[in-house]
Amino acid sequence: HLEDRFCEVQESNNSRFDKVEASISQVQTSLAHLEDRFCEVQESNNSRFDKVEASISQVQTSLVHLEDRFCEVQESNNSRFDKVEASISQVQTSLAHLEDRFCEVQESNNSRFDKVEASIDKVFGGASCT
Repeated sequence: HLEDRFCEVQESNNSRFDKVEASISQVQTSLAHLEDRFCEVQESNNSRFDKVEASISQVQTSLVHLEDRFCEVQESNNSRFDKVEASISQVQTSLAHLEDRFCEVQESNNSRFDKVEASIDKVFGGASCT
């Protein structure tokens, strides 16, 4: 009777151990799949990070080139503005000289017209035509 009971307990234990081993095997399989999936996700993330980092690097390079180009354009514009300002200054100087010359000519003409009017007055002596 004790031997029968021992056999029953042993069979029960074997059955329970089989179930535990099956459960452990399922957990190990799930863990292996989970580890595989984790590696896939990590590889995918690494790939995506590489692409993002490459894009950021390209943007940074583009910004440096754009900044360099902006500086070149700014220097060119400054040079051109300097030339325009110098030309405007020359035009203003020329206008001032021209205005001075115009005033001299106008004064000369006024003086000559005064002399012509005086000569006419002498010729006609104040005579009037009726």
